[in-house]
Amino acid sequence: MLIQKNHLKSCLDILVQLKEQGILKTPEYNYKSLDSIIVQEFANLGIYGTDVELLCVQILHDWEKFSGDIWYPVPSTDTQLSAEDMFYQESFWVDTEYGKLNFEALDFIIEKLKSLVESNNDVHIYW
Repeated sequence: MLIQKNHLKSCLDILVQLKEQGILKTPEYNYKSLDSIIVQEFANLGIYGTDVELLCVQILHDWEKFSGDIWYPVPSTDTQLSAEDMFYQESFWVDTEYGKLNFEALDFIIEKLKSLVESNNDVHIYW
């Protein structure tokens, strides 16, 4: 798959704006995962973000705290729960250990996207 550089820039801008404006900490976003937010925000722009969503998941493979599960990349903070179980039991963007991990994952994606945008190239996703 090919992601055009303008879509990378749009994704970066959306994620930075959501983080900097504190929007993710509002009740509307408490139970929305990062990938669902990306898809929603792109749809609002008339762009369907599946490719960008896949890129973000691919980026998280390089995150040192990656859970090992592509569908639930943020690790559980409870040793009794899998990443998937934690995903369904915890709010994403609140001030908990799990919420902080979600913000760390977001920061990691933002930094990688900045590098990709600065390279000024389209990006190929190999899945």
